[in-house]
Amino acid sequence: MNIANLCQDIVCIIYNYWFYSEVDLCISLAELYHDLGFSHKAIERYKRALRISNKKESDFVIYYNLCKIYFDTGFPDEAFKYCARMIKINPTDPLAYATMGYYYLLKGKYEESLSTFRQAIAINPNAPEPYFYIGCILIAIEMNYNEGIRMLNKALERGTLFRKDVRRYLQYAHNKLGGIQEQNFGDRHMKLKLSVGSHEAEMLLLWEEAEGAAGMEEDNRFLIG
Repeated sequence: MNIANLCQDIVCIIYNYWFYSEVDLCISLAELYHDLGFSHKAIERYKRALRISNKKESDFVIYYNLCKIYFDTGFPDEAFKYCARMIKINPTDPLAYATMGYYYLLKGKYEESLSTFRQAIAINPNAPEPYFYIGCILIAIEMNYNEGIRMLNKALERGTLFRKDVRRYLQYAHNKLGGIQEQNFGDRHMKLKLSVGSHEAEMLLLWEEAEGAAGMEEDNRFLIG
């Protein structure tokens, strides 16, 4: 974490100490602990905030932040509990469904993941990441390349943060559709490996097919209408 930003956060908490509610103070301290890498302390503060909170809006934010921490630290089942609580508080929030969809993806429950990401899109058609994950599943698991390409292009159009990975999947899918195979590829199906080391839940490609496409230039060769 940037030291200047860290110092600014500490000063802000101290300065506003007498003006913060106890819930806000717990949340601020939890965020600070998380930034410092003390996940267990952050969890303690968030749970303390939940015990004293009486606002659904605050609870939703706390549940989401707990989901992120549990995903980041490799405890998806704990994250799932808070995903479910997010949906219970606000069943029309696309973030809750996108978070749940990511959980199912981590657990290898691809049909449930697709269904949940589609629910997120139905609520907010402009959010890019559900399209990204649907496209990845369709290409890597379902081998539905045309529909996967369409979903990934929608993710690009909406400004996805995972542009590099989108390009890799697009090239892989177009290669499959065009029958382009390197001699040592064989007939193996492409697999997914998920990194939970960051709250953005970045998806990486590790197979030779995808890694061979990693050097693709940032252009529009694979965008289709």
